[in-house]
Amino acid sequence: MYAQFNVFHSMRYTFLSLLLLLGCSLPAYSQNDDLKAQAILFGAYKKYKTYQNVKIDFTYKSENAEYKLDQQYTATGYVQGVRHKISYTDHDVLTDGVSIWTYYKQRKSITITKYDPKDGMLTPDEIFREDFLQSGLVYKYVGDNKDAVKAGTEKPADIIEFAPKGRERTYMKFRIWINKDTNLMDSWRIWLRNGTFTTYNVKITPDVVLEPKFFDFDTSKLPKDVKIIDTRKK
Repeated sequence: MYAQFNVFHSMRYTFLSLLLLLGCSLPAYSQNDDLKAQAILFGAYKKYKTYQNVKIDFTYKSENAEYKLDQQYTATGYVQGVRHKISYTDHDVLTDGVSIWTYYKQRKSITITKYDPKDGMLTPDEIFREDFLQSGLVYKYVGDNKDAVKAGTEKPADIIEFAPKGRERTYMKFRIWINKDTNLMDSWRIWLRNGTFTTYNVKITPDVVLEPKFFDFDTSKLPKDVKIIDTRKK
């Protein structure tokens, strides 16, 4: 959807959307009756909070039977607080918590938009925010992946499903697989309202060394013929 999901192009243009561990605060759990899901999410939250930042290497596959869509990609992302940087094959996305830069490499164009955590998209930073579960989502424990483990295709994981209470979001629901041994996310799958679903398999590396200006977008390093479309002025 951060094309970001595009279809992490739709993790905003589609994970990241990533992705990742849910930054859910304990008070948010009181809004949901699924105690098993609460305990698993809180364990993941505590584990994530021990990290200053994370690097996420992931593959994602988007499918839509109606439009005969079947595409698979790889990408790398970095998350630190509300800031994140994701590098796809054809574009890069960077957010410093104020603005979002999307650089389309082949088109040689950059779109700059205002960062808005309430725009209805699912992005890496949204998942890490402590108020994530207070943003109009319901969740439940749906089981584990015993059959996949027996088949040797996955590691033991608990599966939790999330769904928005309203229709203002671009997705109907998503599921995350949290590794039972590490409390880290192994994969997630999101169902968009247009019939597309995207599956992510992730590898999380905590506390990587990042330069002080890592999340700054440096336009001086871009080719001179890059077109910049800045929608923040509108």
